[in-house]
Amino acid sequence: MKELSGNETGNQDEYIMLLTNTISELQQRVEEQKQKISELKNQINGYCEEIIRLNDLNQEKIE
Repeated sequence: MKELSGNETGNQDEYIMLLTNTISELQQRVEEQKQKISELKNQINGYCEEIIRLNDLNQEKIE
């Protein structure tokens, strides 16, 4: 295996730090998107419940 000079080692450390920061930022974005998806699911469920309720009311009026 090739040994790295001091400069190459520093560059490698910088690269690893950059990748680590990028991964952390991406993980944060994923968590934010998961939260938004959860909120949207809850909103959709609320709409569905309201549609079902209104449909039931309409059925009662028809009968």
